[in-house]
Formats: sequence, structure tokens, C-alpha cells
Amino acid sequence: PDSFFDSLEEAYPDINLTVELQPDDALFFQMQRMKQAGEALPDLVQVESFFAAPMYDLGLAIDLTDVVEQWQEEDPELYDLQADPVFFEHDDAIVGLATTGSMDVLYVRSDWLTEAGVEVPIDTWDGVLDALRAIKQNHPDIFPWAMIATRGEGVNWLISQMVASGVEFDGAIPQLTSEAGEYVISFYQQLIRDELTSPEALAWGENESRGTWIGGRAAMILDGMRSSNDIGDALTDGLGVTYPDGWQMILLPHSRSGEPEEGEQLVATRTFHITSDSEHPYEASLVMRHLTETDQAIEAAKSGAVYLQNEVMSSPEFAEIYPYADEPIRQALLEAGSFPSASYFFEVVDLLEQMVQDILQNPDADPAELAEKWQEQLDALAG
Repeated sequence: PDSFFDSLEEAYPDINLTVELQPDDALFFQMQRMKQAGEALPDLVQVESFFAAPMYDLGLAIDLTDVVEQWQEEDPELYDLQADPVFFEHDDAIVGLATTGSMDVLYVRSDWLTEAGVEVPIDTWDGVLDALRAIKQNHPDIFPWAMIATRGEGVNWLISQMVASGVEFDGAIPQLTSEAGEYVISFYQQLIRDELTSPEALAWGENESRGTWIGGRAAMILDGMRSSNDIGDALTDGLGVTYPDGWQMILLPHSRSGEPEEGEQLVATRTFHITSDSEHPYEASLVMRHLTETDQAIEAAKSGAVYLQNEVMSSPEFAEIYPYADEPIRQALLEAGSFPSASYFFEVVDLLEQMVQDILQNPDADPAELAEKWQEQLDALAG
């Protein structure tokens, strides 16, 4: 927000800040080219957290551990307001400051769940399947689960579900041959076998999936909570379905079939990095700190930013900005784990997109065989 620059100048009059906005989908690769060409890098850069590990591994960014410890010593009150996911760790180093983020949640038609006798929240993924079957019985003309399955749209939703289901990751590689990995594969096979999702989902991206849910032709969708205002407003205006009796956001189940809990919630973040070329790392760290000040973070939230900061999340201002994010959603954001990151992350994404299409086209295949097939290809990425 514009107010940030005025407040920064007031707090640190000796810091001269020049800001340049770049498309974030190409920024990491641009940084690589600049480094290889011997061009000067900016002191501070913000990228998607998927690039946090590559930024550090490729020597583009420094270890922030000393910077963070200095912050804790100099301004413990502000430091203590930061949620755990803010300090993005990789190889025993703090490689990024994840100031903002979002997480995938289940958007559900609570009116249809009530009609089917299903209580929310739903505690298990088996319970999700049972709820979808019950809704399908009452509404045979719809496909209860809307999803993204086309290639090129990413698989954040799938990684979120994997981790929530207890799938462990080695770096950025999911362990598909585990019990949890095979369960997730069989979950999507069952969606096809029981006609709980559309076979056309193979060609669906975010727009088609979200449009199906907003249009009243699906009962559940796995989507990011930052979209809740747009989705909620569209659902209310289009179908007259209001929150919370008509629809809700709920956290992903952390259990496949029952106790004990096997997984956790993930938060997808954007990470700030101090580059290896910076001649002003301390000043850059002060700029990062100032971004997390409560007043600044709330002002940024008005434009959609979700700061992972305790005072912000508990503020009435944030509750007004994100009226559909109830207390469990806000608390989960503060406690969630970080997305897996590695220098080969996007190769992993490409294989997982192919795997999703393979699963949906082969609903009767042995889940263990599908897991072994794709695990072999994924493991090859790590050498």
C-alpha cells in the first residue's frame, strides 16, 4: 500500500527504497539469468515459496538465520507476533521470510450436506466420500466434486490433500508407495467409479472447476481461502445461496479413515529473500520487518494480502476484510506447515499433473501399481 513508503521513511529515514514490480512467474528465472550474466541483483526479492529452496541452493539468496536472530534480539515484541510458517526453513537454514500466504480449504454446500444428514466439519476423507455419495443420491443430476485435472494449472490442491492425508515428502517428492499415497490415488479412482466427479474434469482448469461449483452443479471444491470473497459473493448473487447456511469453508480432514490424525494443513506462501549480492543485508532486513508491522499488514490485507501474523489474524479489521474466514480457518493459517520446496519442484508438478490424468482415466487400476509407476519417475528427479 502507498502508506508503507511514508511510514518506512518515517521509521528509517536513512533507507532509500526503490521498488520494481515484475511478473512473479518469471522472476526466479530472471534472477538466474542476471546472476549468470554478472548483473547486480536487487537487495530484496519476493517470489513464490516454491522457489525458496532453489533461491538458496543456487546461491541467489543468503541464509537468514542470523538476520532473524538479530530481529528477535532487537524487536522481540514484533518478532513474537509472527506465526511459525513465516520463517521458511530448508536444510537447517531459514531461507525465506514468508510474510503472506493462503491455504486450500474445502468449499462445501452446507445446505445440501444438511439435507443429506451430514454434519460439518467432516473429519475424515472417507467421510468426504460418504458425504458426496449422499448428496449424489439426493441430486443425481450433478457431479458433487468439482476439480482441476488439466495440465498446466498446477497441483497445489493435490499436494495439500496429500499432506492432509498423511503423505510424507522427501524434499518435494511425495511418497506415493506409502499407505497414505495409495489412499489418495484410490480416493480419486473412487470419484470416477462412483460418478462423483465429471469425466470432463480431465480438461478442467480453475475456471471450469470453480464455475461448476458456483453454478450449483457441484457440492464441494478444493480451492484457496483467499478466493472466498469472490466465490462467496458470486454464489450469493448468482444462486442466492448465503453463508453459512448455504455454503461454508471447512478445513481439510487430517485423517483418512479415523483416528489418529495423520496429516496437517499446508499454507502456500510468498517468500522474501535477501540476495547473495546485497551490500545492505541489515537494511533489507529492516524493510522486511516493517512489512510485518500490524498497521502495515492490515492495510495490505485490504488489497487481498493475508499476513501470517497473530495480531493481524485476531483483529476485527481482518475479520471484516475476510468475513467468511472463521476462527478455525484463521488459526490454521497461523499453525500450518510450509509447502515442500526443492530445485526440481516444477518437474515434480509436471509429473503429478500427468499422474492425475492417469488416475482419472484408469479408475479400476491397482492403486499400488499406479503408485509404483509414478514413484519411480518422481524419484529419478532427485537423482
